[in-house]
Amino acid sequence: MTCPTLKSKISKLEEDGWISKLHQRLHHGENSELNLRSMQRAHDAYSQERWTMLRKEDIKMIYDMSWDKAFNQTGIAGMSDFQQVKCLHTHYAHYKARPDHENVIGSWVEELLQEYFPNYKVEEESSESIYDAVLESSLF
Repeated sequence: MTCPTLKSKISKLEEDGWISKLHQRLHHGENSELNLRSMQRAHDAYSQERWTMLRKEDIKMIYDMSWDKAFNQTGIAGMSDFQQVKCLHTHYAHYKARPDHENVIGSWVEELLQEYFPNYKVEEESSESIYDAVLESSLF
């Protein structure tokens, strides 16, 4: 997150236990099977896009260091278990930057921001700058 106010508000959601609450919603809430499939697709799309952004030298190094499994089997926030909820900041950034990836957790974070901070308006940043920051945080 490049906006310190937004980062702080999402941190407050995490402090208030929303990682666990959203995990429960993902697994046991309405449309849980659909939401779990949506998150699988979001992680897969993120992982594939991350891989396509690598240079040939990066790919060679990844294979030389035997990191290919980690790169091919991790998604948003470096997660390998796509049915978990880890960091609301990265889910939200991914959701805002790549809405076509259908990150349902990110959409729930947006709902929470509107509910808990009704007078706060998220500053519109370019999708590319948000997404670049997410990718850079998880490439290496």
